[in-house]
Order: sequence, then structure tokens, then C-alpha cells
Amino acid sequence: MPWNEWMVMMAAGLVLGGLYFAGLWWTLERLGRWRQPAVGLGVSFLVRAALLMTALLGITGGRPFPIIAALMGFWVSRFIFCRAWGGTHSTKPTAASLPEGDL
Repeated sequence: MPWNEWMVMMAAGLVLGGLYFAGLWWTLERLGRWRQPAVGLGVSFLVRAALLMTALLGITGGRPFPIIAALMGFWVSRFIFCRAWGGTHSTKPTAASLPEGDL
């Protein structure tokens, strides 16, 4: 697969990831207002996943290397969203997160 096709597929994955995670953010922002938040979260996931898979297969034609390139772009968008909205990767407790005297 030529490098320019890799770049196009990665850019497509980046856009699809941005839409996927924007939808997740939108869902989480409204979760407290719903009568049944678990159902809303489940439906949101199913819709986002179905749209993502349909778009990925449509854009890549089901070929493995373009799918890999698009998923790399998707992963980059996840990294960007986590950094932009304050996601942390640390599981180590800090003094601020524990009750006094537990650290």
C-alpha cells in the first residue's frame, strides 16, 4: 500500500475517532439527565460502534492494511481526546486522592 494511501486512511481514522469520542463525550455529559442511564449508555455504545464499523469498512473496502492504518488514526484520536479532556493514565494514588493518613 503506498504511503499516501496510509496517510489518507490514518486521517480518516482520526476523523472517525474524533466523531466516536465526541459522541461518547456527548453521552456522558447527558447521562445524569436520563431516567435509565445504563440503557442510554448501552444504546450510545451500540450506535457509535455500528457507525464506526460501517464507516471503516466503507472507507477501507475491507482490506486489512487500510483498516490497520485507519485504526492507527483512531488510536491517535483517542490519545488526543484523553489529553485534551484531562484523562490520566496513572493508577498510582496521590495524597490528594486518599483520605488523610492512608498514603
